[in-house]
Amino acid sequence: MYKDFGDKKWKPFIGYDSLRIECKHRETLHRLSLMDTADNVEDSERVIVRGNLYEVDVINRKCYPIYWLQKGKNALSPSDWVCVF
Repeated sequence: MYKDFGDKKWKPFIGYDSLRIECKHRETLHRLSLMDTADNVEDSERVIVRGNLYEVDVINRKCYPIYWLQKGKNALSPSDWVCVF
């Protein structure tokens, strides 16, 4: 789930985006468990969502716009990944 900067209500990702975030998160957890440190984590831990307008940073659980600057960051709720967190 996400909410836009300034909004009070959480909105669900569409199913496809949610599934891609979940898969990337599980893949990242598996890779990090095999590594000694998280220093080698790269931009490959980002998933493009919401019609190619935003990218989700799976490690930091933040959503950033791709094509414009935004003062605040969109927050993500861990309830979208209930079985993981």
